[in-house]
Amino acid sequence: MSFKKLKFMPMLVIAAVMALACEQKSENSFTISGTADGTVDGDTVYICEIRGNYFDLVPTDTAVVKDGRFEFSGECEGVSMRWLMPVHEGVPTTVTPFILEKGEIKAELGRGEEKSNIEGGPNSKLYAEFEKGTSEIGQQTHEHWRVYSDSTKSVTERETAQAKIDSLNGEMLNYSKKFILDHAPSDISNMIYSFSSHFLSEEDKQEIEKALELNQPLK
Repeated sequence: MSFKKLKFMPMLVIAAVMALACEQKSENSFTISGTADGTVDGDTVYICEIRGNYFDLVPTDTAVVKDGRFEFSGECEGVSMRWLMPVHEGVPTTVTPFILEKGEIKAELGRGEEKSNIEGGPNSKLYAEFEKGTSEIGQQTHEHWRVYSDSTKSVTERETAQAKIDSLNGEMLNYSKKFILDHAPSDISNMIYSFSSHFLSEEDKQEIEKALELNQPLK
């Protein structure tokens, strides 16, 4: 074997190692691309998360609008709730929640009260299913809250409304628990459990945590 061939082989090894490293890095990669009504080229779009006791939205990544579009790319571990916030002339045009997960995420952000559309991966679809169920239960509480908050109502009426609210809150927790267990082990179950655990009983938490012990990312 010639000296030139011997010299060339380490270069192939380096190239293979680099390719493998890139492949491993991309396993948890994500891209977010889309448009935001009310923005112009040069405006900024932020990815935000909630921190602190006052639920402050804190930017974790930024993208600049170019040719009417914005794009993010990066890596994430598991699944988490985030918010997209486009800003025009120092004022947010909207704040839209979404599920940050690996893969491709497409966003069409409305302005103000206009509806935004975000198309994500399997975790995003599962969370939309979860939200639909909780929304249906939550809507039932509105009338009862109206009665309970009305000082002109009788004590009996307000107590009855409170009992119905408590019952629906229990139904909401049971729904959340069932959804977590039905999809465990998965990242989406981990995420939902993370923000509902403090409402659950110790017995429920033990049952759920046992189901999540062998957690693997959702395929």
